[in-house]
Amino acid sequence: MRDQGAEREPGAAPGTRPDAAGGSRTSLAVVYFTVFLDMLGFGLVLPVLPYWARELGASGLALGTVLTSYSLAQLFGSTVFGRLSDRYGRRPLLLASLAGTTVSMLLSAAAPTLGLLAGARALAGFFGGSIATAQAYIADRTDLSERPRAMGLLGAAIGLGFVLGPALGAAVVALGFGFPTAALIAATLALANLLIAAVRLEESHVSRAERPGRLATLRRHWSDGPMRSLLLANFFLTGSFVVLETTFAYFGAVRFGLGAAGFGLVMFGIGAVMVVVQGSLFGSLSQRFGVAALARSGAALCCVALLVLPLFDALPFAVAALALIAVGRALAAPSLSTLVSVGAGDEQGALMGLLQSLAAASRASIPVLAGWLYDVEIGLPYLAGSGLALVGLLLLWGVRRPHPATEPARRDL
Repeated sequence: MRDQGAEREPGAAPGTRPDAAGGSRTSLAVVYFTVFLDMLGFGLVLPVLPYWARELGASGLALGTVLTSYSLAQLFGSTVFGRLSDRYGRRPLLLASLAGTTVSMLLSAAAPTLGLLAGARALAGFFGGSIATAQAYIADRTDLSERPRAMGLLGAAIGLGFVLGPALGAAVVALGFGFPTAALIAATLALANLLIAAVRLEESHVSRAERPGRLATLRRHWSDGPMRSLLLANFFLTGSFVVLETTFAYFGAVRFGLGAAGFGLVMFGIGAVMVVVQGSLFGSLSQRFGVAALARSGAALCCVALLVLPLFDALPFAVAALALIAVGRALAAPSLSTLVSVGAGDEQGALMGLLQSLAAASRASIPVLAGWLYDVEIGLPYLAGSGLALVGLLLLWGVRRPHPATEPARRDL
């Protein structure tokens, strides 16, 4: 961290006070833990939700509606929470998100009908805006030289929660319990998370100035060509990964004879690779090559690996392609967050909310396309995913931002 007397980096929020290094590390650790527990609870219910929906009478279309309701609501929630955090501070919005998550999980556990379950999942999606606010918090607490590593660690916290959550959910099922129990455990985690954050989380952003309306903010940043390219690249690169998430269970069963356990191991492996890359390698790689280059490299890896994945009939080669996709995703996601934060100025929450909203829009829309393409021919979703990654790569090709550590006017971030 810079000395307190040092000049604030460009784009720092008004009223943001750099803490001593120890205080900042403690605050960031609380944010990482908050997001980890949030994703742990989210991932915990995923393995059991489809089966519970079926018990409530869900058809395939109804199940898709339940699953999509979360992402659609998150599309709006991320924008709202991010923007409000710019005006009222990060801490109260993170606490509100955790409180809402607690309530939504309790409602999910108690929902007696499919419609109420969909409503509870939509509520969970709306209050699942903690990631955008956490990204804004990190931007407040770090200077440009530290930000890539901090964003990478946030990605690792997200990945670790998403890896361990489904494993915990599978354990709940193995012990003979169902979705209500899993949802109650998730609610308990969210409540514990809320109490920890209420005690330990400091505010990072104290500006309460009036700000332009949401549409004015969107128009202004959308008119900035590099920012528009970053936001759109996030949509397409998220979509390329969603294609894999949506269809590989069926593809792996047909091509390699994978069952539920095998598919779970594959997803665990992908998550583990992402955690290692983001938690251990991303910071040093960003200092050496710059995050703009890492974003492009990640997009290129996803493009090539998705293109060749359906060509393999041997599982080891497919696993190698999946590992490359995981590395590509692990490089691209925190790079995009860092690049957007550099151009966000004192609207970190609004821009991070918009970034997450576009990701949610991709998660809500791309599964329908991927499923339809799979029904036509099982390899087509991966060709489409490769195309989405290629679009993301082309959008990132000309994006330049100042390097965080040295020669700020000349080197790429």
